[in-house]
Amino acid sequence: MKCLALIAALCFFGVCAGQGVTMDFLTDNVVTPMLDQIYQNAINLLGQQISGLFSGLFGGKRALPDLMNMNIGEVVTQFTAQVKQVYQRLFNVFLQIVQHVENWMQKPNLASIEFARAGAEAQKAISQIKLGVNFLQPLVNLVQTHLQALIPDFEGIIQQVFGAIQQPIQSLIGTGSLLQP
Repeated sequence: MKCLALIAALCFFGVCAGQGVTMDFLTDNVVTPMLDQIYQNAINLLGQQISGLFSGLFGGKRALPDLMNMNIGEVVTQFTAQVKQVYQRLFNVFLQIVQHVENWMQKPNLASIEFARAGAEAQKAISQIKLGVNFLQPLVNLVQTHLQALIPDFEGIIQQVFGAIQQPIQSLIGTGSLLQP
């Protein structure tokens, strides 16, 4: 959660400073580390489960390395690609809003609604991922948990961007300095 807050702050300050937040930045700093962590956790979890299963089934009659000649990385690769695709679609919507905030200034609520819609679509897409193996389903739950935490953080960034831009504009209009030569 601290990592998400840090990423949110970096995105906000990058937008405020005029430096655009790019898809590469989000992919490198959010999606890739999350998927790497999920991948490593999956391999460790599956290795433990398979080891326990084989030793329980065969009770030392056969060597465990002979039975574990499967590549768990191949099992998780398709899942990782699907998750990355969902996150990239969500980040594209986020980037469209934040990088083109001037297009949304007259309708900031619509920008929030658009991102909420994209978040709901992402959650639906993640929930529909079927891995074909029941013991891998906790990976989907892990991604859903991460996504449920990420969406409100990004919605907050969008609100902060609009707040940071609207406050100076409203102060200029309020004092009438735009009307004076």
